[in-house]
Amino acid sequence: MSPMLAHRVDSLRCRSWKRSEVKRTHRGPDEMSDAVSKPLWREYWVLNNIAVVLSFGWPRGCRCNRPEEADAAPAAYGTGHPFPGSAAEGRTSMRALLRFSLAAIALAALAPAVLSQQAFPTHPIRLIVPYPAGGATDVVARIVAEKMSEELGQQIYVDNRPGAGTMIGASAVARSAPDGYMMLIGDTGTYALNPTLYDKQLTYDPIKDFAPVSRTARVPLILVANPNTIKVNSVKELIEAAKKAPGKIDYGAPGPGSPIHLAMELFKQRVGINATAIPYKGGADALADLLGGRIALLFVDAATGVTHIKSGALKALGAGTDKRIPATPDVPTIAEAGVPDFEAWAWNGLAVPAGTPPEIIAKLNAACRKALNLPAVKQPLAELSVEPAPTSADEFGAYIKSETAKWRTVITEAGISLK
Repeated sequence: MSPMLAHRVDSLRCRSWKRSEVKRTHRGPDEMSDAVSKPLWREYWVLNNIAVVLSFGWPRGCRCNRPEEADAAPAAYGTGHPFPGSAAEGRTSMRALLRFSLAAIALAALAPAVLSQQAFPTHPIRLIVPYPAGGATDVVARIVAEKMSEELGQQIYVDNRPGAGTMIGASAVARSAPDGYMMLIGDTGTYALNPTLYDKQLTYDPIKDFAPVSRTARVPLILVANPNTIKVNSVKELIEAAKKAPGKIDYGAPGPGSPIHLAMELFKQRVGINATAIPYKGGADALADLLGGRIALLFVDAATGVTHIKSGALKALGAGTDKRIPATPDVPTIAEAGVPDFEAWAWNGLAVPAGTPPEIIAKLNAACRKALNLPAVKQPLAELSVEPAPTSADEFGAYIKSETAKWRTVITEAGISLK
């Protein structure tokens, strides 16, 4: 670098240092003053050090625009820093310059990562849905992704990768780069049920392999009966009927191990009744048999069940929610009906690969929460009886852990395994 150019860089550094008014006694970007935001200081520090390396030190006898600034700078930055001193100092110690230059070279390699985190996202994001198109999780994903795209300024593409109890889609995200450009929208099964149902056969670890972003929505589950098959009008009457005829009342168990199946297992365990599970591949088959009178009971998601409840084809006994469902205000919660603290939801939420930078997770969380509070999102979800349920990343992580523990007990006691 020519002496003239080096002198120009020297002058710019001194003025930049003066303008920033950063009062420091440490050299690392993580030990900065509270007066300066860490990301901005880190970026300044990295780029500034690159300039030092390119200059190969400061020319001998180089002066700042104001001598008192040059004399003050080394004290502010700490001893050994190759900031240009006064004319009397002549030049920086070669040992200090070499040490600092080597550190700067390492920091230069980090500069693209620092800048990319601040600019995220710079290209489209892929959202993996581990279910076929058209299901509840897929519908929520598409509604939320559209508005998140507008907030982030980049398109979020929905990619359906169903199969193996959501393991195909979840594993793809778990093994992707932790850069925020591939997200997962998993559900109760993905995050909370599979670890117990599949145990060591599970191809991902919901806690170790993912960083939670936000819960997205909760789907209410309703306990319904075919009024032509079993003559009960309430949870209390159902419990009495089941205790009078242990094992004689049957219910649909789609999945098995699905939230709908396990909601009934939780109910049985909480009220102490014995009923017979009839397995089905999916909820649609179980609902068809319930409407046809071949089984007596079933938990259904509100989006599917409300129409049949209002038509009188099914009798709603109670909702597995913490408050009454707006679409069926006359149906009490199961807790109201005499089973304290009973709750059983189907829910879903966003996650990214473990190791994704916190700054990126924060941006995704903010975009998700903003989207879920928009009327354009709330209205179509309400029409499906789906409740927007955004959380912070930490809250979602805690929720996953609590749900995992809750359903592990239910699954173990019921003796359910998909291994």
